[in-house]
Amino acid sequence: HAAMVLALAGLAPAGTAFAASEPALLNEPMFVAYPAAAFEKKEEGKVGVELAIASSGTVEGCTVVKPVSQALDEASCAFWKRTRFRAAYNDQGQPVAAVIRKVSDWRLPY
Repeated sequence: HAAMVLALAGLAPAGTAFAASEPALLNEPMFVAYPAAAFEKKEEGKVGVELAIASSGTVEGCTVVKPVSQALDEASCAFWKRTRFRAAYNDQGQPVAAVIRKVSDWRLPY
Protein backbone atom coordinates (compact mmCIF):
# COMPACT_ATOMS: atom_id res chain seq x y z
CA HIS A 1 0.00 0.00 0.00
CA ALA A 2 1.27 3.43 -0.85
CA ALA A 3 1.40 6.05 1.85
CA MET A 4 -0.42 9.31 1.36
CA VAL A 5 -0.90 12.52 3.23
CA LEU A 6 -4.39 12.89 4.60
CA ALA A 7 -5.08 16.58 4.85
CA LEU A 8 -7.37 17.47 7.69
CA ALA A 9 -9.69 20.32 6.84
CA GLY A 10 -12.63 21.42 8.92
CA LEU A 11 -15.97 22.67 7.67
CA ALA A 12 -18.61 24.63 9.51
CA PRO A 13 -20.26 22.58 12.25
CA ALA A 14 -23.33 20.75 11.00
CA GLY A 15 -25.42 20.54 14.14
CA THR A 16 -23.95 22.07 17.26
CA ALA A 17 -27.06 23.89 18.47
CA PHE A 18 -26.57 22.49 21.99
CA ALA A 19 -22.82 23.20 22.17
CA ALA A 20 -21.15 26.50 23.08
CA SER A 21 -17.85 25.22 21.64
CA GLU A 22 -17.10 22.60 19.03
CA PRO A 23 -14.87 19.56 19.54
CA ALA A 24 -11.18 19.97 18.76
CA LEU A 25 -8.77 17.31 17.50
CA LEU A 26 -6.46 15.86 20.14
CA ASN A 27 -4.47 13.64 17.79
CA GLU A 28 -3.72 14.37 14.17
CA PRO A 29 -2.21 11.34 12.43
CA MET A 30 -0.81 12.59 9.14
CA PHE A 31 -0.01 9.39 7.24
CA VAL A 32 -2.43 6.57 6.47
CA ALA A 33 -2.41 3.70 4.00
CA TYR A 34 -4.08 4.59 0.72
CA PRO A 35 -6.89 2.06 0.13
CA ALA A 36 -5.62 -0.58 -2.33
CA ALA A 37 -8.85 -0.60 -4.37
CA ALA A 38 -8.76 3.19 -4.75
CA PHE A 39 -5.04 3.12 -5.59
CA GLU A 40 -5.57 0.52 -8.34
CA LYS A 41 -8.41 2.58 -9.86
CA LYS A 42 -6.44 5.84 -9.43
CA GLU A 43 -9.27 7.36 -7.38
CA GLU A 44 -8.72 10.72 -5.68
CA GLY A 45 -10.93 13.35 -4.13
CA LYS A 46 -12.32 15.04 -1.06
CA VAL A 47 -14.66 12.93 1.07
CA GLY A 48 -16.94 14.98 3.30
CA VAL A 49 -18.08 13.31 6.53
CA GLU A 50 -20.36 14.21 9.39
CA LEU A 51 -19.06 12.98 12.75
CA ALA A 52 -21.06 12.35 15.91
CA ILE A 53 -18.68 13.17 18.77
CA ALA A 54 -19.57 11.88 22.25
CA SER A 55 -19.12 14.03 25.34
CA SER A 56 -16.05 11.86 26.05
CA GLY A 57 -14.45 12.98 22.75
CA THR A 58 -14.76 9.65 20.97
CA VAL A 59 -16.28 9.41 17.50
CA GLU A 60 -19.53 7.48 17.86
CA GLY A 61 -20.68 7.75 14.26
CA CYS A 62 -19.54 8.74 10.79
CA THR A 63 -21.82 9.55 7.86
CA VAL A 64 -20.43 10.32 4.42
CA VAL A 65 -22.09 13.51 3.15
CA LYS A 66 -19.89 14.06 0.09
CA PRO A 67 -18.88 10.67 -1.37
CA VAL A 68 -16.03 10.00 -3.78
CA SER A 69 -15.85 6.19 -4.04
CA GLN A 70 -16.70 3.26 -1.80
CA ALA A 71 -13.05 2.62 -0.96
CA LEU A 72 -12.21 6.24 -0.11
CA ASP A 73 -15.50 6.79 1.73
CA GLU A 74 -14.94 3.72 3.94
CA ALA A 75 -11.29 4.62 4.56
CA SER A 76 -12.28 8.15 5.57
CA CYS A 77 -14.76 6.94 8.19
CA ALA A 78 -12.28 4.35 9.45
CA PHE A 79 -9.68 7.10 9.84
CA TRP A 80 -11.98 9.51 11.66
CA LYS A 81 -13.24 6.77 13.99
CA ARG A 82 -9.62 6.29 15.16
CA THR A 83 -9.14 9.96 16.00
CA ARG A 84 -9.85 11.50 19.38
CA PHE A 85 -11.38 14.90 20.08
CA ARG A 86 -11.55 17.23 23.03
CA ALA A 87 -15.26 17.39 23.84
CA ALA A 88 -17.53 20.29 23.00
CA TYR A 89 -18.81 22.25 26.00
CA ASN A 90 -22.15 23.83 26.76
CA ASP A 91 -22.69 27.29 28.28
CA GLN A 92 -22.19 25.86 31.78
CA GLY A 93 -18.78 24.41 30.84
CA GLN A 94 -19.98 20.79 30.82
CA PRO A 95 -18.85 18.40 28.06
CA VAL A 96 -21.62 17.60 25.58
CA ALA A 97 -22.09 15.54 22.44
CA ALA A 98 -21.81 17.38 19.14
CA VAL A 99 -21.97 16.83 15.40
CA ILE A 100 -19.25 18.30 13.17
CA ARG A 101 -18.17 18.02 9.55
CA LYS A 102 -14.68 17.18 8.33
CA VAL A 103 -13.04 16.52 4.96
CA SER A 104 -10.53 13.83 4.03
CA ASP A 105 -8.49 14.97 1.03
CA TRP A 106 -7.19 11.87 -0.76
CA ARG A 107 -4.37 12.47 -3.29
CA LEU A 108 -2.37 9.77 -5.03
CA PRO A 109 1.39 9.98 -4.50
CA TYR A 110 3.07 10.80 -7.79
